[in-house]
Amino acid sequence: MRTRFPLAVPLVAAVLVLMVGCSDDDPITPASGVGTIVVDPAPDDIAAPWTLRGPAEQLRNGTADQALTDLMTGDYTLTWRAVTGYTTPAAETRTLAAG
Repeated sequence: MRTRFPLAVPLVAAVLVLMVGCSDDDPITPASGVGTIVVDPAPDDIAAPWTLRGPAEQLRNGTADQALTDLMTGDYTLTWRAVTGYTTPAAETRTLAAG
């Protein structure tokens, strides 16, 4: 199952957060109840820094494009950190669902 979650970002062309839930019938899935979140800010040349907070106080910090695998299902909040010359968008919460 693939779901796209676009974020409209002033002065940052486009930001997409892709959350993929996994199911038991997917042979490459380590277990049900986990999924992958792909953070893909644009434009790529700014290497936008971000923080992702999830269930059980999981916290990931990163910059630019990253795929975060084997994450437990639940609500995740993506917060963008400052980039000189760009307006920082509001934090956004999405749900990563199994299957």
